[in-house]
Amino acid sequence: MARKLWIQREVLEMANFLHVQREKFNNNSLNYWREKKIFPDPVASEKGMYSWYTTQDVITGLIAIAKRTRPPVEVSQEDVEIAMKKVLESNRSKYISKMLEQ
Repeated sequence: MARKLWIQREVLEMANFLHVQREKFNNNSLNYWREKKIFPDPVASEKGMYSWYTTQDVITGLIAIAKRTRPPVEVSQEDVEIAMKKVLESNRSKYISKMLEQ
Protein backbone atom coordinates (compact mmCIF):
# COMPACT_ATOMS: atom_id res chain seq x y z
CA MET A 1 0.00 0.00 0.00
CA ALA A 2 1.53 3.30 -1.09
CA ARG A 3 -0.33 5.54 1.36
CA LYS A 4 0.70 5.68 5.00
CA LEU A 5 -2.01 8.12 6.15
CA TRP A 6 -5.75 8.22 5.50
CA ILE A 7 -8.25 10.99 6.20
CA GLN A 8 -11.39 10.30 8.20
CA ARG A 9 -13.68 10.60 5.16
CA GLU A 10 -11.70 7.82 3.45
CA VAL A 11 -12.00 5.62 6.55
CA LEU A 12 -15.79 6.12 6.43
CA GLU A 13 -15.83 5.13 2.74
CA MET A 14 -13.87 1.97 3.54
CA ALA A 15 -16.24 1.04 6.39
CA ASN A 16 -19.26 1.50 4.12
CA PHE A 17 -17.60 -0.49 1.32
CA LEU A 18 -17.04 -3.34 3.81
CA HIS A 19 -20.60 -3.02 5.25
CA VAL A 20 -19.28 -3.20 8.81
CA GLN A 21 -22.66 -2.14 10.19
CA ARG A 22 -26.24 -2.32 8.97
CA GLU A 23 -26.78 1.43 8.84
CA LYS A 24 -24.54 3.84 6.95
CA PHE A 25 -21.22 4.24 8.75
CA ASN A 26 -20.70 7.96 9.46
CA ASN A 27 -18.76 10.35 11.71
CA ASN A 28 -21.01 9.54 14.67
CA SER A 29 -20.33 5.83 14.20
CA LEU A 30 -16.59 6.40 14.14
CA ASN A 31 -16.74 8.66 17.21
CA TYR A 32 -18.72 6.00 19.08
CA TRP A 33 -16.09 3.33 18.35
CA ARG A 34 -13.24 5.71 19.25
CA GLU A 35 -14.90 6.52 22.60
CA LYS A 36 -15.21 2.77 23.29
CA LYS A 37 -11.44 2.46 22.57
CA ILE A 38 -12.13 0.01 19.71
CA PHE A 39 -10.93 2.31 16.91
CA PRO A 40 -7.70 4.25 17.54
CA ASP A 41 -7.54 8.02 17.81
CA PRO A 42 -6.14 9.93 14.82
CA VAL A 43 -2.38 10.46 14.71
CA ALA A 44 -2.99 14.08 13.71
CA SER A 45 -6.11 16.20 13.76
CA GLU A 46 -7.05 19.79 13.08
CA LYS A 47 -10.46 21.05 14.26
CA GLY A 48 -12.70 21.56 11.24
CA MET A 49 -10.08 20.10 8.91
CA TYR A 50 -8.70 16.60 8.43
CA SER A 51 -8.16 13.81 10.93
CA TRP A 52 -5.36 11.47 9.84
CA TYR A 53 -5.08 7.75 10.59
CA THR A 54 -2.18 5.39 9.85
CA THR A 55 -2.73 2.44 7.53
CA GLN A 56 -2.20 -0.09 10.33
CA ASP A 57 -4.64 1.74 12.64
CA VAL A 58 -7.30 1.68 9.91
CA ILE A 59 -6.80 -2.03 9.25
CA THR A 60 -6.89 -3.10 12.90
CA GLY A 61 -9.67 -0.66 13.76
CA LEU A 62 -12.05 -1.74 11.00
CA ILE A 63 -11.47 -5.42 11.76
CA ALA A 64 -12.13 -4.78 15.47
CA ILE A 65 -15.35 -2.88 14.72
CA ALA A 66 -16.62 -5.58 12.34
CA LYS A 67 -16.22 -8.23 15.07
CA ARG A 68 -18.33 -6.22 17.52
CA THR A 69 -21.28 -5.21 15.35
CA ARG A 70 -24.60 -7.06 15.49
CA PRO A 71 -24.53 -9.32 13.59
CA PRO A 72 -20.71 -9.58 13.46
CA VAL A 73 -19.17 -9.16 10.03
CA GLU A 74 -16.27 -11.28 8.81
CA VAL A 75 -13.58 -8.83 7.66
CA SER A 76 -9.96 -9.79 7.03
CA GLN A 77 -6.87 -7.68 6.46
CA GLU A 78 -7.10 -8.50 2.74
CA ASP A 79 -10.70 -7.20 2.69
CA VAL A 80 -9.61 -3.90 4.22
CA GLU A 81 -6.71 -3.61 1.75
CA ILE A 82 -9.16 -4.15 -1.14
CA ALA A 83 -11.39 -1.41 0.32
CA MET A 84 -8.34 0.88 0.54
CA LYS A 85 -7.54 0.28 -3.14
CA LYS A 86 -11.17 0.97 -4.04
CA VAL A 87 -11.16 4.24 -2.09
CA LEU A 88 -7.90 5.29 -3.76
CA GLU A 89 -9.64 5.15 -7.13
CA SER A 90 -11.90 8.08 -6.24
CA ASN A 91 -10.97 11.58 -7.45
CA ARG A 92 -10.98 13.01 -3.93
CA SER A 93 -8.45 10.40 -2.78
CA LYS A 94 -6.23 11.20 -5.76
CA TYR A 95 -6.23 14.83 -4.59
CA ILE A 96 -5.31 13.80 -1.03
CA SER A 97 -2.53 11.54 -2.36
CA LYS A 98 -1.06 14.45 -4.33
CA MET A 99 -1.32 16.68 -1.26
CA LEU A 100 0.59 14.08 0.81
CA GLU A 101 3.38 13.91 -1.78
CA GLN A 102 4.11 17.64 -1.48
